[in-house]
Amino acid sequence: MQSQQPKKILFANMAADGHFNPLTGIAAWLRDQGHDVRWYTSKFYEDKIVRMNIPTYRYKRALEVNMETMDQVFPDREDNQGKLAKLKYDMKNFFILRGPEFAEDIKEIYEEFAFDVLVADILFTGAPLVREALKVPTVAIGVCPLMESSRDLPPTGMGMVPAGNIFGKLQHRILRWMAEHLIFKEVNQCMNEVYGRYGLPPVKGILFDGWMQRCDLLLQSGVPGFEFHRSDLNPNVRFVGALLPDHMKKSARLNWRLNGSNIKK
Repeated sequence: MQSQQPKKILFANMAADGHFNPLTGIAAWLRDQGHDVRWYTSKFYEDKIVRMNIPTYRYKRALEVNMETMDQVFPDREDNQGKLAKLKYDMKNFFILRGPEFAEDIKEIYEEFAFDVLVADILFTGAPLVREALKVPTVAIGVCPLMESSRDLPPTGMGMVPAGNIFGKLQHRILRWMAEHLIFKEVNQCMNEVYGRYGLPPVKGILFDGWMQRCDLLLQSGVPGFEFHRSDLNPNVRFVGALLPDHMKKSARLNWRLNGSNIKK
């Protein structure tokens, strides 16, 4: 049986620890399998990636901002009172509006490093644009609970459980409509305007749905039992168990070497 041909793989992440760390174990494994792995990232993670012996490409056009510097980079963020208002502000300014900047950076990288696949966290907003512009497969890594809307569930993020009767299901249907057409209307319009510039049609549902619908494969952290049942689960979802950061995998291997010989059969 012939060995698999090495691939060129570009990783990318939003500048937040929870979006970066779960990807490191995957990247290290692919590197060890002989693939040419490189990473497009913020300056906040460059040193960590270099220590993994993975070449990096720094943000060039993309705004350098992470979760700890948002108030400094976006001073008007504090004008948005309440959790919902701040969430919508962050969705637009930290996520959606950065997407074209990411995409243009990556299009330039592609001229030098014609990667076979892009691997990015599920909220990396440049991925759908790169997929459309370069016709390159994209793999999203589900670093948070599944966010796609479902006819079986209330809207994502409301802390509600599935309805057990017809009246509860009707209530959830109304709430899903409100989430799409009222609560996140402005954010959805912003996202669809950005997508339109790249020839992408409007998202069916709310912004979370767009990120899941526009990847070739979603490797979801956890197991199906961690999620509520969806009869309309997107067929591109694959549950892959725990996504351990590279440093935790190294610690686990070291502990096994030190203690494995003491395990009695």
